[in-house]
Amino acid sequence: MSVSRRLFLSRIGITTAAAAAIALPPAACTVIQEEPELIGMARELEEAERRFVLADDNWKAARERAIAAMPAIPPALFVKAEERPMHRLMDLECPRDFDGKPDFKGPSSDMRLSRSSLVGRVDQFDALPDGHWAKGSELHKRAADLLALDERHAADCERIRRESGYEDADECRDHAMRHIAQVAMGIFAIEPQTTQGLLIQSKALTSVAGLPNRNKADASELGRHLALNAERILGQTVQS
Repeated sequence: MSVSRRLFLSRIGITTAAAAAIALPPAACTVIQEEPELIGMARELEEAERRFVLADDNWKAARERAIAAMPAIPPALFVKAEERPMHRLMDLECPRDFDGKPDFKGPSSDMRLSRSSLVGRVDQFDALPDGHWAKGSELHKRAADLLALDERHAADCERIRRESGYEDADECRDHAMRHIAQVAMGIFAIEPQTTQGLLIQSKALTSVAGLPNRNKADASELGRHLALNAERILGQTVQS
């Protein structure tokens, strides 16, 4: 066989082998598919977020209604600075806002008698034996009247929270937040196979981190898992 013929046949063989390599990729080049369960949970997360938005809007509207209807704290429960020596045996506290946080909007000198102090003082008088000078005295009656006033005010506040729809809205909102967190935890329980899975877990992390009153430690732990998964998947992508 002439040299030219052998060279021709050699070139034909190389071209055919190259074409076969392109047409039939090796098993290592097979496209990796994401876990179907993870994709399904991504859709569940979207629905959970949609429900939370509705619940959150309803909660905000109910909260505004409740705050607008809340009765003011009875003035008799406040103690002015100049009156404090007369109440030296009573605990005073800063007024609380709708969420139970200290409310500093009023005069800094205004403090109110605490519920526990009123209860303790009335119980102390009631425990005295009959005939004791303090039992049934003006001090006893005054403490009992103030406690009754405080209890009526608290009962009115609780009634408004119920009737305004706030308590139901608060429960629904809390349930919606818990559901988002549960779905997110389920998403992170599945090991992602592709960058699509990483994006799904990133979205779940963002959802949990954005929830109000949520323990930030949960988001930190999920972020750690996401970083490990990203290192594994992106590392495989670079190597391939």
